[in-house]
Amino acid sequence: MSKPRRVLFVTVGTTALSATNLGAHVEGGADLREEAAAFLNGTEPAPDFFQRVLAAHQAFWRSGLSVRENRFDTSAEMASSWYGLRVQAGEKLISPQGDRIFLFEPGRDRIVLLASDTPQGKFCARVNESLMREFVFSRPCTDVESTCVEVIKGLEAREHGFACQIVDSIEEIWSRHAGASETIVNITGGFKGTVPALTWRCERTENCSMFYTHDSMDRAETITFFKERPPQYAERPIIV
Repeated sequence: MSKPRRVLFVTVGTTALSATNLGAHVEGGADLREEAAAFLNGTEPAPDFFQRVLAAHQAFWRSGLSVRENRFDTSAEMASSWYGLRVQAGEKLISPQGDRIFLFEPGRDRIVLLASDTPQGKFCARVNESLMREFVFSRPCTDVESTCVEVIKGLEAREHGFACQIVDSIEEIWSRHAGASETIVNITGGFKGTVPALTWRCERTENCSMFYTHDSMDRAETITFFKERPPQYAERPIIV
């Protein structure tokens, strides 16, 4: 892969499966939620399950409904990335041709989804990757290098905590993808045990920021890291 201009690392949890209103915009939503709950509990899903889950999320994003008011219809990773990239960071960017553009452009920038080492985690990362290719970039993305899923080795729930190779795995992934001019980390989803390692990595990276969105928030809370001074929070208002 070539070096991207900007990169967004997204920690991925399971809300693509556990969203309260999953399937609210398609027929059979209640059945889909039951199947999703069974998969989260270890039951092998049907062969067409991925496509049905993806279609349920796509139906919401194509509806034009408010993300804030309907945030439980989709994944936390999608809602927070929408706030952080499409709304807050990109609302005022204009191309040289006068077109309205957003922060991430296909072919120039990259989104890296950090999945846990579990079937459910990898499944949710694939769902989010497909959604982000269609709805988070400045236009639907077909460039194969613009997104990828990376599995954090050892990242799975264990009785005595996480495996010790998680930091090394994050370091390896980071070195492959860190942006040439800007690196951003979305820590909204996923296991929070990865946050200390990602924060430590951000502190050592030039022009790096991290953001988070809680269910109760109408924005992405952003912290920017500097090598020569303390990190700074930047709160930007949501317009839409």
